Amino acid sequence: MIMYHDNGKPTTYLGNRKIEELVKFVQGYADSPSAKSEEPRAVSNSGGEVLVLNPETFAAIRSGGAMFVKFFAPWCGHCKKLAPAWKQLARHMQSKLTIAEVNCDEHGMFCKSHNIQGYPTLLYFPEEGQSIEYTGVRKVEQLKVFAENATAAYVVGAPFHGRKFHCFCQWSQRYSTRTARHSCCRTRCPLPSSSSCF
Repeated sequence: MIMYHDNGKPTTYLGNRKIEELVKFVQGYADSPSAKSEEPRAVSNSGGEVLVLNPETFAAIRSGGAMFVKFFAPWCGHCKKLAPAWKQLARHMQSKLTIAEVNCDEHGMFCKSHNIQGYPTLLYFPEEGQSIEYTGVRKVEQLKVFAENATAAYVVGAPFHGRKFHCFCQWSQRYSTRTARHSCCRTRCPLPSSSSCF
């Protein structure tokens, strides 16, 4: 029997084949510091609530994983209408994805640095890569579908050719997975730029 270690050096067991001796040998490695698991990663959105961000907390939260952020202004009617759906989304995505918001009245320069030009603007920040603007329907069911698809496993940083994209067509109100941007609706959709792909 050969025991392989994290450090890459195998150890050959030359003792007798009694169960007690084998268990003792294996436990000797299971209890070693190199065999102990790493600290668990912080769970995204563990409380199921919308996280309020500012320029100081944004980078720290961003480095902890993917997040879906609403950039808003408190006086904006569309933002007020979206608020209950955003809270429901946070509860639905508990322990899966960080759902956050940034008040652009309080942090105007920060919002300008993210090219926010209207309210509300919804940006999905994957673990790696550029942010993706959500331009679909702002109802809780569509937001849930987008968030679920966004957190689904796909290759981050893969070259464009052959990469799978999750697309939402505003015309058909459906999501699909394609290998090129906008192919989900470009051929049959009367609104040629109506899809939101990531």
